[in-house]
Amino acid sequence: IAGNYNLLYTSTKIDPKLFNLSDVIYNDGNYNANVTIDNPNQPLVVYFAKSESDGKSYNIGDYSINIHGNNISNPNYYNAFYGLTTKKNNTISLKNFSYINSLTISNGHNNSTALLASDGSNITINGKIYIDSLVEMDTNGTGTATAANNGLYAEGDGTSITANNGDVYINTYTKNFLEVLEHNNTYPDGGAKSDAISAKYGGQVIVNQTGQHKLNVMGN
Repeated sequence: IAGNYNLLYTSTKIDPKLFNLSDVIYNDGNYNANVTIDNPNQPLVVYFAKSESDGKSYNIGDYSINIHGNNISNPNYYNAFYGLTTKKNNTISLKNFSYINSLTISNGHNNSTALLASDGSNITINGKIYIDSLVEMDTNGTGTATAANNGLYAEGDGTSITANNGDVYINTYTKNFLEVLEHNNTYPDGGAKSDAISAKYGGQVIVNQTGQHKLNVMGN
């Protein structure tokens, strides 16, 4: 299992929901997933790659996730898509990282997180970052969806994401949502929090520290 993936999630097919990082980069270190969502009509949480062991190191080439389609779901459902996530005390080195999410949604709470480091893990991107997460509210009906739309997200003491060696483009502004700027745990109907870069609970995100590369960030 490695390389290029074409993934489809429908009302009759909602697996796999978890991909081990070692498996998807097994062949040559590169990973490309093209993901189509076709109204699964049930809760759907997918980790497109997650480190499978604490304390493990990974060397990754080019990493790309592209999510598109429609998820017109029940208001009580929780849906989430994670581009790359860690376990405890991982060390991950990436070449180039790309995450695109153009999904249209209408109900339920929805989480889109491109890159999540936690529990003392450290991720270094040695090339370019391109995150374009333009999750869209369907306005044809009575959509009440809420969205947490995250780009680079580091949480926990000793956790870091570092990107100093390439251009960075991040846009996590949603379409047709009300941006919620307050720091709280509630979302009004139709509300979104678009954290382009987020460091919490002792986590750290370092981007373009040298000032030698292009930096374009849109989001909170």
